[in-house]
Amino acid sequence: MLWLAYYDSVFLIFFQSYIRSTQGATGLEYGLLLAGIGVSMIGALFAFGDEFRGMLDTMAVAFESAFNS
Repeated sequence: MLWLAYYDSVFLIFFQSYIRSTQGATGLEYGLLLAGIGVSMIGALFAFGDEFRGMLDTMAVAFESAFNS
C-alpha cells in the first residue's frame, strides 16, 4: 500500500501545480483532464466490478451475522 500513497502524493503535487499554472490553462483542458479521470474510473469499475461486488457482499454478510447474534 506504500506505492499507493506515493502515487497519490505524486498525483496531488502534479494536480496542484497544474491548477496553479497560469500559462494558457483553459476550461477545455480541465474538461479533458476530468474526462480522462472519468474514463479511467469507469474502466476500473468494469475491470474490477465483480471482485468489488463480491467484497461488498462478504462484508454485508459479516455485518449481518455480527449484528444478528
